[in-house]
Amino acid sequence: MPHPHRPSHRATVRSLQSLAAPRSPWTRPGVRKALVVGLLATLAGWGGLRSAQAACLPPEAAATPLAAMDSALWPADVLRSAEAVMRQPADDTQVQRAFATRYGAELALAALQRRDVKLLRSAFCDAADKGELPLAEVRAAARGDAEAAHRIARHYRDQRDQPGRPDALNRYEGWLQYAAALGQEAASYELAVHYRRTGQPIYAAVYEARAVERGFIVPVALDNVRK
Repeated sequence: MPHPHRPSHRATVRSLQSLAAPRSPWTRPGVRKALVVGLLATLAGWGGLRSAQAACLPPEAAATPLAAMDSALWPADVLRSAEAVMRQPADDTQVQRAFATRYGAELALAALQRRDVKLLRSAFCDAADKGELPLAEVRAAARGDAEAAHRIARHYRDQRDQPGRPDALNRYEGWLQYAAALGQEAASYELAVHYRRTGQPIYAAVYEARAVERGFIVPVALDNVRK
């Protein structure tokens, strides 16, 4: 007969079990599988990001700041390398080119920082990495060339209906936004037409007004969607 004041062995075991830490949810098979799948997806995304960033690294970056400035494909890299050129002893021609390059990169960065511009570093890197566009076009766009940005947008416009290009429409819109932010009035109007066709009349009105303000002559409306 158990002692009236001494707990039985069975009761002691139950008490110890109740004091043990609860079973972690991560030990469940379903949770472990979801965790592994999510981790692999994250690593794959990082790998894609590293690949895109690698495409933007100028191959001559280790040579001279001037070579890096001429090769950079991302506006922030262009600005940084141009400032490096300006800090080094150089002839007047190089200094003037660095000043002009820095000015264009500043315009590009200001455009990219606008809330209505959805264009990321990968847009510049992928265009160069995949060989879809001449490097000169991407470099010019990274230096604030609105016309080059508009030409890149039209390249993606022509890719929209091709198989295997699900990103073409987003890239088309993003490059149009960037070109419009740089002051390209035709890109502003083309973006207005795009928004009208996709059922976004408020955005369409904003970009059409911006195009007209910059001197764009709106074509005569032939139907409910302007051509």
